[in-house]
Amino acid sequence: MEFNLNINLYGLETIFVLFGWGIVFFFFYRIYKKQEKEVRPKLWKGILAIIIGLIAFTFPLTFFQPPISIAVLPLGVLILYALRKGKWETYRKYAWLGFGANYILLATTLAGVLFHGIIYPKDQASTFIREAENASLHVIHPSAQKKILNNEAFEQALGNMKKSKIDTQRLYNSIVLEEEKVERFPYILAGTKSQFGSGLATQIFVESDGKGVLVTTDNQRQYYFRSEQSFLKIEGGGTDE
Repeated sequence: MEFNLNINLYGLETIFVLFGWGIVFFFFYRIYKKQEKEVRPKLWKGILAIIIGLIAFTFPLTFFQPPISIAVLPLGVLILYALRKGKWETYRKYAWLGFGANYILLATTLAGVLFHGIIYPKDQASTFIREAENASLHVIHPSAQKKILNNEAFEQALGNMKKSKIDTQRLYNSIVLEEEKVERFPYILAGTKSQFGSGLATQIFVESDGKGVLVTTDNQRQYYFRSEQSFLKIEGGGTDE
């Protein structure tokens, strides 16, 4: 049983959710004003009826990214009917508006997700890494060589990085099966920010050859990008090719 959408929201999507609530309260206002004063409930009771109407049994759709839930049984409507059976005609529209709000919010949230993907494309590394002038490289695995970030080369590489697939079997073998444990992403990048307004919280891992980055978002989705040239330098001088 849920009364909210199982979605992690970013800044743009939150605006769409607030827009959805605006639609709900627009309909609430129309219902409230059209009722005769003699039968009209107190304002807070009407709002409470909508909130109760939101309660519903839901059906999860896990094949969506992010996963969502569809309201299928108006449990809140049934609860309100049982509590206000004698005044059901007074509260009926508020209860059903509450249940319908599940779909209004679902529609506006999915619209927000769609627009977020258009404005902040996930196939571009620059979406996740807006600036790198203050970026720094940190070793997180003992197998890593001592290297530092070439900030100028990295900023140039950002615009040319291509999204690629990760060979998960190879990655697993390098970590688990090989006698000498060699981490494929032994560095982490600090001091970067995602695109302004995207709301993306990320961790940036750098590949050992200095040509790839693995982006992990706060909802545990991963994106892998490769450049043609290395953007790391050997510590103490020299260029990592």
